[in-house]
Amino acid sequence: MITAESSALGRSDPAPAHAFDLYRALFTQSPQPFALHTVTVNAAGKPLDLHLIPEAVVFLGEVPLVPFHPPGSPELAEAIVPYLDDYDAVLLENHGVLCWGSDVEQAYHRLETVEFCAQVTFTAQQLGGARELPAEPLENLLNVRRAMKQHRR
Repeated sequence: MITAESSALGRSDPAPAHAFDLYRALFTQSPQPFALHTVTVNAAGKPLDLHLIPEAVVFLGEVPLVPFHPPGSPELAEAIVPYLDDYDAVLLENHGVLCWGSDVEQAYHRLETVEFCAQVTFTAQQLGGARELPAEPLENLLNVRRAMKQHRR
């Protein structure tokens, strides 16, 4: 984990320079100061924008795909900024997933939820297609999510 001061927690040496621009963009542009980044097996190359699981709709929302930029590049750091207010996680094309939250536990829970949703989506598509939640209950869940996000600000 990297702090806003460019240090890696639990290490005496500085954080890897290639990752710092990405985290600095998150720390300076988002009110949620904790982030986790990992390479993921299940969430590979497609946004998670199907509404399949009620809890994921409320607690995670959609997970957009950020276009590819080289890892550690200033362009990748700039590319995540437009997503920070409206989303809680992004997929970094051909690179991995980045989740953020008000504390490490929340960021980690979102990371696990991304993985779970990606696996459910993949499995459902293999079995003939994913079926989204019905429109009216989905709208109610989206309203709950919007209210929760407004409360956080």
